[in-house]
Amino acid sequence: MPAFDVPVSPGVVLLAAGVTLMIGRNLSGVVRDQLAYPGDAWFTAGFALLWAAMLGAVWTRALRGAVLRLRPDGIEEHRFFGSILVPWSALETPRSSLPRGDQQIALFLADPGAVRRRGLRSRNATTLPAIGVDAEFLARAVHEYANRPDLRPAIGSPEELARFLAIPQIARLNDSSAARRNAGSDTPTAGSL
Repeated sequence: MPAFDVPVSPGVVLLAAGVTLMIGRNLSGVVRDQLAYPGDAWFTAGFALLWAAMLGAVWTRALRGAVLRLRPDGIEEHRFFGSILVPWSALETPRSSLPRGDQQIALFLADPGAVRRRGLRSRNATTLPAIGVDAEFLARAVHEYANRPDLRPAIGSPEELARFLAIPQIARLNDSSAARRNAGSDTPTAGSL
């Protein structure tokens, strides 16, 4: 299904790399202990499987991609043990979302019962992460599609992305976000989100 994805947070990739180093060190110790004390094979194998499962889970999360997706049918958020889908029809209009700090957006739900949950979800659906994207930019995107149902089928297409980025308020926001990210560097800001 076509969608606009929020980029993977660099923090998740760094966490996966750090956990890999830690688990690699621990697994080498497990192998060393197994060679030194061969009688504890089941205990050692149990720890080795636990570490390997943890490593697999962390890298699955890092490689899975976007945590947040804007889809034609709603906003999808993936977490480690579950996900939610907030249909566009569940959002209040005209006020559907606002930035809440630098790394979250607040959603205003008209129909909380329409939100679909899968897996283990402890958080409510009224706040979503904006890690890897400017919170105001994301809130404006949610606001645009909540209030303009005619644009939803085009979500995920390059043409729709170009149309959205050409909105004057979004273009100014995009330019100021790029300038903040590149402050003090010689990196050009053209084309960055």
